[in-house]
Amino acid sequence: MISRLTDQGVEVFDACLDLAGAFEIPEPDAYAVAPSLDRLIYTTGAAAICVDAGNRELWRFPIPAEDQGDPADCTFSGDGTHVWLYIAPDQWLALDAGTGEVRTRHTLGTDGHGGQQIAFPDGEHMMLDTGSRTFHAGPATELRTCPWDDRSVIAVAPDAHLLMTVAHDQEDVSFHEVPDGEAKVTVRVADFDEVPDTAGIEWTGGFLDQDTAVVVLSWENGGEARWRHYRVDVHTGEVIGDLGIVTIDQYDLQPLGDGTYVITDTDGTLRRM
Repeated sequence: MISRLTDQGVEVFDACLDLAGAFEIPEPDAYAVAPSLDRLIYTTGAAAICVDAGNRELWRFPIPAEDQGDPADCTFSGDGTHVWLYIAPDQWLALDAGTGEVRTRHTLGTDGHGGQQIAFPDGEHMMLDTGSRTFHAGPATELRTCPWDDRSVIAVAPDAHLLMTVAHDQEDVSFHEVPDGEAKVTVRVADFDEVPDTAGIEWTGGFLDQDTAVVVLSWENGGEARWRHYRVDVHTGEVIGDLGIVTIDQYDLQPLGDGTYVITDTDGTLRRM
């Protein structure tokens, strides 16, 4: 899914990066476009709201007043049948994407302050990173807690066999088995050539394909930010080499899992490479 938030709302693009549609919504706390491209879910301080391609409201899910302190996160499952909603600090819900009715509710028992959700390619399972804990669940499965509290989830591999995480101290990137979370490969800053000792691994990048990940290292040089994108073999940890790409910032490059990625030109044009 390729989309971006603009002053006018959310633009959605097809695989050729042609504009496939636009949703005119107020500035959201979070948003997600359905895999079918014909619906969008977004959150405000008070509700999660689903609209169609004509910007007509289909349903809304009120966020209880006592849970309105932090922005709620929302996303569609990979098959578009559910909307997953994280309400900080500890509520994670699967809603029927057609009606907004609650299908699953998990009480996490955490003090999370924000949530990043990642949809699995199988269509149903989801990953949630709250900043303090990471969870794995499906609409009809029990909640599973991943065995770490010091890492951030970055991406799931296209074949859903591996998970990429980066340490909170940005000293290493790991690739874990799904679903037990065991780390199979860990690559540290020192394993990358031609970067200073002060470099850190950014909480971005992802799977270029099921065998290769893009890992972003950044550092300061004379008060200016510097960064480079590296390809890493996710099975062996070998650093294959620098992508040799220039991006507008450390977080702009979006791997698509099929060997290609999207970046933004300085004039705002999206490019798939």
